Amino acid sequence: MLLPLVVYGAMRLPPLLRPEWAWTDPHLLHPHNHFYIVTVTALVALVISVVVAVVGLRQRNLQVLYVALAFISLAGFFSVHGLATPGFLLGGNAVVGVAAQLAALTTSFWLLVSALPVTHPLSAWLGRRPQALLVGYTLLLATFGVLGLRSPELAAWVPVNSAPLKYVAGLATVIMAGQAGYRYWESYRYTRFPFQLAIAYTGGWVAGAQLIITTSQTFYSSWWIYHFLLLFAVISVVAGLFVQYRRHDSFVRSVVGLFSEDPHERLPPASPPAYAS
Repeated sequence: MLLPLVVYGAMRLPPLLRPEWAWTDPHLLHPHNHFYIVTVTALVALVISVVVAVVGLRQRNLQVLYVALAFISLAGFFSVHGLATPGFLLGGNAVVGVAAQLAALTTSFWLLVSALPVTHPLSAWLGRRPQALLVGYTLLLATFGVLGLRSPELAAWVPVNSAPLKYVAGLATVIMAGQAGYRYWESYRYTRFPFQLAIAYTGGWVAGAQLIITTSQTFYSSWWIYHFLLLFAVISVVAGLFVQYRRHDSFVRSVVGLFSEDPHERLPPASPPAYAS
């Protein structure tokens, strides 16, 4: 999990120490490649969010719904980040940076909320009207996207990628993503569910992506690393879901079982009765 950050440091630090070492982090302006990488990440995140949201609403499981909202956040903001790529649909703009920061911030927030017990005050308050939360939040993301692409100058009113607010948002993102990843890792140690392991890695990769977002320079080689981190995160979740499904009798059971507070419900269907006693 730390390897991408080690590579990032090896590329980013030398030019800061000595300008003649700038060759370790060359400028790579490839707007079309950026658009394609971001689009794939956003589409995969969108598929995950739709599938998990349906399960969460049908089963009335708030924690599953919050995981869906995490990936809706990633899909929504990262789509805007890709469409706002300078030199693709828009010229130079602040939307691309704001959207990237909000993608990491909101994804880490919902991942952390999903890792909390449903009795936690924050989880209980947010889950009072789950359907309204899902629809309202999705519409909010859509509104941000439309306004950001039609009037990119409005991004100046959301200065989350400018000092000092970007450091505050960055620190909050790292803390929330790290805490979510740790909680899922602790759950994985108990259940050995691949999906929980995937989300644990996702928390760590989102935290790493945030560090790069905060400290990198746009379109330099080291800057590209965080895009691949988020892509790896969504791919790992798909893989975790697939493996989880193979181990259970239904997709719904494989997802909902991850968040059950009843240890009996965590046992696979073929477990001998002695294990459930």
